[in-house]
Amino acid sequence: GVQTCALPISYGFTGLYKSVDGGTNWSQIPSAPNYCGGQCPFVDVVAVSPANADAVFVGGNTIVVGGIASQTAVFWRSLDGGSTWSVIANGGNGALHTDQKAFAFSSDGAKLYVGNDGGVWSTTDVLASSPSWKNLNSSLALTQFYPGLSVHPDNVNIAFGGTQDNGVQQYSGGVWQWVLCGDAGWTAIDPVQPANVYAVCGTTIWKSTTGGGPNTWLAAQTGINTADRAYATMAPLAIDPSNHLNLYFGTYRVYQSRDGAGSWTAISADLTGGGALSAIAVAPSDYNTVYIGTNDGKVQVTTNAGAGVAATWTDRTAGLPNVGVTSIAADLSNPQVALVASSGFAVGGYKQGHIFRTADGGAAWSDISGNLPNTQVNGIVL
Repeated sequence: GVQTCALPISYGFTGLYKSVDGGTNWSQIPSAPNYCGGQCPFVDVVAVSPANADAVFVGGNTIVVGGIASQTAVFWRSLDGGSTWSVIANGGNGALHTDQKAFAFSSDGAKLYVGNDGGVWSTTDVLASSPSWKNLNSSLALTQFYPGLSVHPDNVNIAFGGTQDNGVQQYSGGVWQWVLCGDAGWTAIDPVQPANVYAVCGTTIWKSTTGGGPNTWLAAQTGINTADRAYATMAPLAIDPSNHLNLYFGTYRVYQSRDGAGSWTAISADLTGGGALSAIAVAPSDYNTVYIGTNDGKVQVTTNAGAGVAATWTDRTAGLPNVGVTSIAADLSNPQVALVASSGFAVGGYKQGHIFRTADGGAAWSDISGNLPNTQVNGIVL
């Protein structure tokens, strides 16, 4: 048996251990590579061949080998029970996607399946020095989309969405194509000039003025303090449906742009309880009304966003469950009407909903979850 240990505080690799007596006693393998880097809690996978107890496979995050950036390992193997190790796949040559998550052998050990952040691969060259990998993703829809899918105002065959570890993806009538970065979140298409497309990658806002194809993006975040105390995993971005030059971006506070992301200005103080903004919605019928939600359960509203730095915000959290806000949708014709979706679960005898509606700008909320299952709601659209 083989198991791994990771230190939760640092997320770093602390050891690979081996037992030869069914788990009664364990010894550390001194030669084990640091195959999961600083992300061991979620990219740490180990498998032993059912046909060969000395054939051990480990995988995780991309690791630079020997200080050479072009030599990046994502998959290691030992054929002598852990005494020596070799790299059998790396993330730089396209053989396998990085961030290994699952291994599975066929019963006879002849085939190995690998699951990672790019999908599923297999090899029948299990013991070869350089296994040949087969990409099994052509008929699979596995990519995880983050919030913020955007659709062209005049053509439903054009859309953009940010994905987990697979970048901004552009849809063009049945085909998805990578166009930008690695982990990507919120996107926005200008409703008046749809050649202008915006996207968020980590803490960076990008803009394309030529339709969003590959190699057409430039950073567009002048004025945003990238050292702000907190960002959500995917910081929210929103475009004003009634004034296409107005955009909003959230850290622990709200940033506003009035010139199509040419420059940004903070128009709020800290709107959280220690967390970060996770959702923004501009009322389509009133550019002055903007709703924000946070990952620590707060909802705040302004009705004078056009005042910029003089905008005033009102905490409208009362009446909502104390869980993270995942999505907000403002009514198309009445700025006082909005929906809020939340994460979290109802536990014990306490029942909490997952979609709430206000008809008075957040002064009061009603639970409209109805017969939805007791699980988080990740997105709502009006």
